[in-house]
Amino acid sequence: MFRFLSNSKIHNKWSFTSDSLIWRILYAEPHCIIGECRDAERKSASFFSLDALTGSVYWQEKQFAEPWWIGIEAAVKGIVFFHGYAKPDMPEHKGIEACSVVGGHTLWSNPNHVFWFTSGDKICAYRDFFEKRVSYLLNAETGEITDEEINAADLRLAEDGMGTIQDILFPEALETSADQKRLSEILENKWSNILSQSIEYIEKEDLWITGFYVKEEQRGGVSPRIEILDKKTGNTIHSMTIGRNYPAPAPDLFFLVGEIVYCIENQHTLHAIEIH
Repeated sequence: MFRFLSNSKIHNKWSFTSDSLIWRILYAEPHCIIGECRDAERKSASFFSLDALTGSVYWQEKQFAEPWWIGIEAAVKGIVFFHGYAKPDMPEHKGIEACSVVGGHTLWSNPNHVFWFTSGDKICAYRDFFEKRVSYLLNAETGEITDEEINAADLRLAEDGMGTIQDILFPEALETSADQKRLSEILENKWSNILSQSIEYIEKEDLWITGFYVKEEQRGGVSPRIEILDKKTGNTIHSMTIGRNYPAPAPDLFFLVGEIVYCIENQHTLHAIEIH
């Protein structure tokens, strides 16, 4: 449920709804959002790709030969990488399938290697043998092995190793500065049942973009909210409940890319909220 001030320049730019639970989203170049959806009852995983600026669907309900034991690994330079699992019910990943974030078609696949991290236009992968683990560099576009038995630890230290897009901002927990204490007091005055330890925020020019949980006294759970406040006045200019009666708080209720806040409502609807 959205609530905006009438003179607010903040507005809901677009929304995308999935019948299945949106389990994970990943921002990828060029301006794409890749989503992983899961239907636990049917043991079915599917994936989608959207234009992050307009919400236009590049592809959706994409599935693989393995219906459940597959997930998003990472994305870099217009390519999204998926992983399988070495064994069902075990967390260890195995196999790499590379797809175009816009076209959705498979570029290459490698059933034997395990994705590790990105390094420029290459990816670092490894393969476990009986006596040792061997690391490789693969061309991200073709999957071709370009280097073998590399020093992966030094490479990851030299680069950030995560392929992070620099414009993405994730919220931080409140600390003890006077400015952040004021924000905490403002929210606690507005919401007497707020879980103060759950408050996270991004400061964007004259705005505070906040996410937090409030207690559901009757139901016993907690409900996540997003509020955008005018930093000077402390007034709320956008307010939204994005879930109801969750068993416990979880971090990262939203993230910011440029002028757009992305968040998931009720685990099924992805919103893009534009701020000016």
